[in-house]
Amino acid sequence: MDPTPYKKYKMALLNIELEFKAERDSAEYFADRDMFCAVHVPEEDWKRTMKDCGGSVMTTANDINSSVLGQCDYFEERQVGGERFNIFQGYVNGRTCTLILRGSAEQFLEETELRYMMLY
Repeated sequence: MDPTPYKKYKMALLNIELEFKAERDSAEYFADRDMFCAVHVPEEDWKRTMKDCGGSVMTTANDINSSVLGQCDYFEERQVGGERFNIFQGYVNGRTCTLILRGSAEQFLEETELRYMMLY
């Protein structure tokens, strides 16, 4: 199944345990309802998403309303090599940028990351 891009995307940042037998089951459940679900998101990533897109991290799916939802103009999941990335565009508080580095040698990637960190 090809990823679906979403326009005028609203997101609920739920830190809850989904009761599905497999991750694939949860992805299918949400996709059938025209929703995207990311599982096992590192804390650093969801905190950055919340900071840029707004919203609040919730520990229950009860009482979801617009005041706790994050939003952006466009969202999609993209495959780059063997990795999948969530791409957010057009968010109000956005001050971040994700660089996707691919190279033939680990040393090249480490040097690029080090030089970037020296700039910022």
